[in-house]
Amino acid sequence: MYELVVQRADHYVTPLAIGNGTRIAKKGSILILVRGSMLFKRVPICVAGIDVTFNQDVKALDIDVSINTYFLLYQLSAFQSRIPINETGIGAGKIELDHLKGFELAFPVASEQQSIATCLSSLDALITAETQKYETLKTHKKGLMQQLFPSTVEYEP
Repeated sequence: MYELVVQRADHYVTPLAIGNGTRIAKKGSILILVRGSMLFKRVPICVAGIDVTFNQDVKALDIDVSINTYFLLYQLSAFQSRIPINETGIGAGKIELDHLKGFELAFPVASEQQSIATCLSSLDALITAETQKYETLKTHKKGLMQQLFPSTVEYEP
């Protein structure tokens, strides 16, 4: 859950696992990590861009058709710092569902939700593109430095 939209899975489950500890979140659901050590750094929230399976550490929100999924995603992301994280006693954090249910969310008319979501999505796309450029330049710099300052140490077998 490092991207705003999950488009692919790193792990797969067999059909036998569905209902035995895993469930399916339909495309368009919002996923929120509610238990794990990562919660002490950030609260992962994303949209399922495909049908995905998830376990008890994640909650999936099915979105009413009157609500723009990305508008809600950005609104929930803005609330991350207000979500209290409890210690589980085993080094992991936990979000109580009552805290999530207690947020008062504001939903403007559908056209305004769409405008806000489109604007924020455009900014995310720009940030992603610039980050990729930055990573490419870092790699290029590393290659140039290796050419400019080659290692003169010879290793004996």
